[in-house]
Amino acid sequence: MQSVMILGDDQNLAAGIKLALSGDDIDFTLIETIKDAKNALVNTKFDLLIIDINLSDGNGLQFCRDIRKN
Repeated sequence: MQSVMILGDDQNLAAGIKLALSGDDIDFTLIETIKDAKNALVNTKFDLLIIDINLSDGNGLQFCRDIRKN
């Protein structure tokens, strides 16, 4: 099973991405804030992260840079 995190504060867009990519072997986690995403990364190994750039609590590009350092 593949695990995908969708980090975005637009719930409709996140649901659309999930619908477009859905399959029997993909498990999706929809997350709205960088804070919640950081917590999820501690507990789960994701195969793919889909990150919105403009989030309510920060910049998605900077978050991507930060997690790539680790």
